Amino acid sequence: MYKFVRSRTGVQQGDPLGPLLFALAIDEAVRSILSPFNLWYLDDATIGGSVESITEDLSRLIPSLRNLGLEVNVDISEILNLNYHEADFPNVNMLIQGFITGAQTTQPSEAIFLGCPLSPSGLKAHLAKKDMEFRNLTSSLLELDSHIALFSWKNSIYMPKLLYTLRCLPCYSHPDILTYLEKSLKSCTEAVLNICFDEIGWTQAKLPVRFGGIGLRSPKDLAPHAHFSSISRSRQLVSEVLLPFNELSLELPTADFLEFWTNSNLQIPSEMSRQRDWDEIWAAHSFSTLQPALDQHRQACLLSAAHEHSGSWLDAYPTSSTGSLLDNETLRIGVALRLGLDVCAPHPCRCGGTVDVKGLHPLSCRRSAGRSPRHGAINDVISRALNAAGFPNVFEPAGLDRGDGKLPDGMTTLPFRNGNCLIWDATCADTWSPSALMFSLLPARPRPWRKPAK
Repeated sequence: MYKFVRSRTGVQQGDPLGPLLFALAIDEAVRSILSPFNLWYLDDATIGGSVESITEDLSRLIPSLRNLGLEVNVDISEILNLNYHEADFPNVNMLIQGFITGAQTTQPSEAIFLGCPLSPSGLKAHLAKKDMEFRNLTSSLLELDSHIALFSWKNSIYMPKLLYTLRCLPCYSHPDILTYLEKSLKSCTEAVLNICFDEIGWTQAKLPVRFGGIGLRSPKDLAPHAHFSSISRSRQLVSEVLLPFNELSLELPTADFLEFWTNSNLQIPSEMSRQRDWDEIWAAHSFSTLQPALDQHRQACLLSAAHEHSGSWLDAYPTSSTGSLLDNETLRIGVALRLGLDVCAPHPCRCGGTVDVKGLHPLSCRRSAGRSPRHGAINDVISRALNAAGFPNVFEPAGLDRGDGKLPDGMTTLPFRNGNCLIWDATCADTWSPSALMFSLLPARPRPWRKPAK
């Protein structure tokens, strides 16, 4: 007795058990295939072999799938000729078309499998297509707030969509295309941030946030070890898949990469299949290579940016409800100060001094219009953190004296420890002040002895 299961019952789209249950449902039909090459990724199937084995499998597979309520989508089906003579292939194509009428014939150089080209000859065109897609996205990103656009560009669009290709194929063999991809990354970022990168600033920007950059990873930097770590991880599985075909030796392009790596005096990680381990070594090498080219100001920028948690704001999800969404101008200035880029045109300050193109003078000027708002923003962050931890608080409570006739910045209204309330007084040292630049070989550190002179 048959019972119909309506589509509104059972597993729905997006259910984490959906792929597992789908794979179980088609398992019997998949295992009935006799062709030597039988590879499935859920509903994406690839069958390879002689024309006799393929036609026999299709004659069984299509009715089996139809009994499960599934139909072969001929609009996206492809027929690929790898080793049949061109003169004989029209007859082969006609036989297969008898089962999947309307399937298109694809050249091996144009074949794409699970989003990745199957041949090195198709890689260059695939990367060029990616580059065009990224360039076309720039106008859409400019419609968003700069912070949201930068966060999306960095964490969801650019490298996340490119990394799969970098891991699957030796993209480093096409440095010209990777250079164009990096130019797309740079030009889009400049448009989103309203910033002009110089050579040193762009080199620093490409570093991970923990190394003083802003996390815009270059495809030229990632391509070699992304591909090599992928090869190291999949080598055993590929060998097992090819075992029935007596393909026991895999010719993989690893020797050139290892030679380049060792010639650069870089350590080979113990776990060669982890891309992060390779990237950590490469980022540290890039960081140390960049330092000799920096002046005192850029050295201070790099070291302070690489200090722990100094770049946490770049990784925070930009949302106004938590106070982590920066306006366009704040983001522009923040990135420019982090990378040592030009912030503004030279102009006089109200104190009589001069503000240069780096815009550093107002950070320590007592008459700067932004001095009080910056101090208030720091205290607002502290207040939000205490509130989130369950300690309501007030700013500049009356009746308290920190010892110099001035009020502390804030106090909790409930006891913090041992029945006593917590008071705080916040300050932030100027990493780029003239007195601090002479110590630019050291990262910024707390300077409570300067607090009374605030």
